Amino acid sequence: MWNGRFFQQNVPVFAASSLIGFSLLGCALLSAHHEMHKKELERLSEKNSKSDMTHDQAMIAAMIENARDSSWQENLSNAMQAQERFMLPGRKTRTPEFVHKIKQRSDDIMEKQRLRAEEEKNKTNHFWK
Repeated sequence: MWNGRFFQQNVPVFAASSLIGFSLLGCALLSAHHEMHKKELERLSEKNSKSDMTHDQAMIAAMIENARDSSWQENLSNAMQAQERFMLPGRKTRTPEFVHKIKQRSDDIMEKQRLRAEEEKNKTNHFWK
């Protein structure tokens, strides 16, 4: 019954159904992966919120925040300036504004972390009262 003639006679139908089927399968797998990844990120963020953040980690967080808050034109300009600074180090040029924003934001993140750690330290343990 299925000697291959069906597929030869109905190539467009077979191609379209295969494309749709595999697209749906890909979407389902991507959605499942996203949900698993989201739970993992939440777990890691809970773990990291309790631990100390290094200055480099604060700088990366500030860079990500800056990229999310900027338009695509600003992001392209920032990338161009960053690449220019990376490719030609040591040149005496004016520091771009986004570098100042990132440094200020990373300092703010570190200060918030310091205050949060101080609050945690000063909390009394009600269990032992």
